[in-house]
Amino acid sequence: MTHGVLAPQRSTFASRRTVNGSRAVTTPWVRPADWLALTTPDPTDQRMVGLHTVLQGGSNFVTVRSAVAFKVDWGDGAGWTNYAANTTAEKNLAWSDYSPGTLTSLGYRQAIVTVEAQSGNLTSLDLQQRHSSVPRAYSTGWLDVAVSLPYGTLTFGGGNVYQANVERVTVVTVAGTNFGNMFQYCYSLQTVPLLNTANGTNFTYMFQNCYSLQTVPLLNTAAGTNFTSMFQNCSSLQTVPLLNTAAGTNFGSMFQGCPSLQSVKITGAKYAIDYSNCMLSSAALDNIYTNLGTASGAQTITVTGNWGTAGDDPSIATAKGWTVAGS
Repeated sequence: MTHGVLAPQRSTFASRRTVNGSRAVTTPWVRPADWLALTTPDPTDQRMVGLHTVLQGGSNFVTVRSAVAFKVDWGDGAGWTNYAANTTAEKNLAWSDYSPGTLTSLGYRQAIVTVEAQSGNLTSLDLQQRHSSVPRAYSTGWLDVAVSLPYGTLTFGGGNVYQANVERVTVVTVAGTNFGNMFQYCYSLQTVPLLNTANGTNFTYMFQNCYSLQTVPLLNTAAGTNFTSMFQNCSSLQTVPLLNTAAGTNFGSMFQGCPSLQSVKITGAKYAIDYSNCMLSSAALDNIYTNLGTASGAQTITVTGNWGTAGDDPSIATAKGWTVAGS
């Protein structure tokens, strides 16, 4: 999906899911061999490094914004360019500025863009600003991004621009409590290998519309209170690892539009939650019931449309005060 600016052909299909009987089979993501290598920052670094497409005759709009004075190396050989705090660095990457040796099998050249603070701490990084030449939303050409912000917040997903082509995002460390919208509209996102969310309280829309995502990393959600639409429309998502949701009060649409979901290991939920129309077996449903917390008042867990409802044991949930709908 693109908005206003054509995006390059993706190097992987949007969904890698195949079906074997009643179970989907995960095909691990493999980084394309002709992508330029990125050096992942260390946890103590304050840096972003990202791989971006450069289309011939195309629009290769890149923007970066920070609350502190920062600098950007656009990967074109010109070195660092300084930018003032609270300004947007923007560039339309030119085909001629990047080596023919970076050409991929899909016909685009590549840029490695690096961002750091001019001095002191990099307290914020925002990749959601539109380029001033484009008045409407559009798709960026980010493919692979790695970032470490031990004193900063990251704004990556959202609605100003669409990170429609990014396939991997490595967040080594990030400060702040708000992880809402972090990867929203990352349609091609395949893997998030690292993500420290120990201080996170808000996880709303975090992975919404990540159609290609099959699994997510182990996340520390013990402080999380709002999980609204966290995985909504993750149509290829198959497994969710152990997530502590005991502090959660809102789970609305958390798993809506997840038809491939087979395994969920969230624990401690006390408020209404809906697993309708997933691919959950009887054993998977019983495991979900077992990991529920005691219902906070009159609460309903909805499991309509899962093939495992023919043999699940809803009494595991009702014994904790829950109403089970759809079993």
